[in-house]
Amino acid sequence: MSSLRRRTYENIDQDDVVGIVDTADTPEVALDRKETNAILRACIDKLSPAQREIIDLVYYHERSVAEASEIVGIPHATVKSRMFYARRQLARMLVSVGFEAAAARTSVDKAREARPSRGLHLKLRAESSVI
Repeated sequence: MSSLRRRTYENIDQDDVVGIVDTADTPEVALDRKETNAILRACIDKLSPAQREIIDLVYYHERSVAEASEIVGIPHATVKSRMFYARRQLARMLVSVGFEAAAARTSVDKAREARPSRGLHLKLRAESSVI
């Protein structure tokens, strides 16, 4: 039984090893993601409690508008409007701390043209400061 439990190792050709791509984040990318999340969380904490609750339910707990409406006990339209105003306020805060992608979301015209995605794609400008 012991001999069957032993691990067996395959000889791997060194040429094959070179072709394997490492998809894990580099330490720099992981640190950048951590800093971005901290800045975003600090901005979310500055929202009103009603807006913060909706953002938390929809984006962090991945609830639908209908589910958030039931949980909070408000109409669907109210959930949508709170999300809209919360995202707009977040975009302004993020622009003020140096995120470029949030700038496009502050324009009312852009908001009318296309419905924003549920994810936030952010890029920190190099000369920006943290909150």
